[in-house]
Amino acid sequence: MPVCHKPNEIVVECNIARMTLTRRDGTEIETIFDAEDVNKVRSHPYRWGVQYEKRIDNYYVISVLKEGNRYKPIRLHRFLTDCPTGFVPDHRNHRTLDNRKSNLRIVPQGVNLQNKSGAYKSSKSGVRGVYWHQATSKWCADVCLGGKRFYKLFEDFDEACGHVREARENIFNDAGRKFN
Repeated sequence: MPVCHKPNEIVVECNIARMTLTRRDGTEIETIFDAEDVNKVRSHPYRWGVQYEKRIDNYYVISVLKEGNRYKPIRLHRFLTDCPTGFVPDHRNHRTLDNRKSNLRIVPQGVNLQNKSGAYKSSKSGVRGVYWHQATSKWCADVCLGGKRFYKLFEDFDEACGHVREARENIFNDAGRKFN
C-alpha cells in the first residue's frame, strides 16, 4: 500500500474537527475528533477509512501502519489516545465515530465489555445482566468483571435492574479513576 497522496478532508469548527471518510461503495461518513489532534491525524501517512462492525452495528475509523514489510490495521481512537498494550480505548457514549478525548477513556478490556448498550439478543428479560432464577423464583442481577461475579436475588424486576445499573456505574467510576 503506497503512501496516501490524497489525504482525507478535515474541517475545523471551533474545537471540533470533522473528517470525511469514503466507504467502498462511494458513500461518505463523517467522524469527529478534537481540533488539537488535527496535525497528528494529518501526519499519518495513509488515508483513513471506515470499517463496519456487524456485532455492534456501527463503524470504526481505520487505517494502516507499516511495520517492517507488513501493514497492520489501526483504529483512529487507539491512534489518538496512544493506548498502551493491554488496554483499550472505550467510547463512553457508544458512538464509535465520536473520537473526541472527552468521549474516550483508556480501560482494561473487561471494563470495556461492561460498557455495552442494550441486552444480548438471547436475553429474555430485555436487560443485560438480569434474568429469572427459576430455582428461587426470583430475579437475579448478575454483573461480571475481571473473572469475579457479583450477583444478588430480588423479588422485584425493577430492583434487579437498578442493582445492575448501579454496579456498572461503580465499575465505570472506578475505572475512570484508575485508568483515565
